[in-house]
Amino acid sequence: MQLQLAERADSDGQRNVVFQRLHERLDRSTHLVHQLLTLARHEQHQALPTLVPAHADGLSVMLSNLVYNAVRYTQRGGQVDVSAGVEGGRAYLRVADSGPGVPEAERGRLFDRFYRPDGNAVWGCGLGLSIARNVVDGHGAAVELSSNGGAGLVVSVYFK
Repeated sequence: MQLQLAERADSDGQRNVVFQRLHERLDRSTHLVHQLLTLARHEQHQALPTLVPAHADGLSVMLSNLVYNAVRYTQRGGQVDVSAGVEGGRAYLRVADSGPGVPEAERGRLFDRFYRPDGNAVWGCGLGLSIARNVVDGHGAAVELSSNGGAGLVVSVYFK
């Protein structure tokens, strides 16, 4: 909604105010995700809490980029889900969206610097996923891309 308000702004001043609000809301959303991850990590219902040695700033940038991309590429009325847990004995972080998705043949290139799939109308420079991949690699983790039930994109990061 904030983006639509920015598009309709009559002046640069109004547009700047709307973009500032958009940045604040994205910051709040990122903070919420961090809080949820902290809560999930410390919940007592798990028999053995899973701790992942990590660089906090790097994970913050990675998560921010993944969530930002998912929000940008999901159409109005769509959904972005962020989850964390343990699967197959490994901690994971997952961002899934209901956007248009990416054909399987192009998914491998999404991590290339400056790569942007053809026909993409969303503005960007093609560095967000490259940066996220760098953080993943720096943590000795693995990243997987899949579809979200035939639509959307799911980015799963598995930690050792």
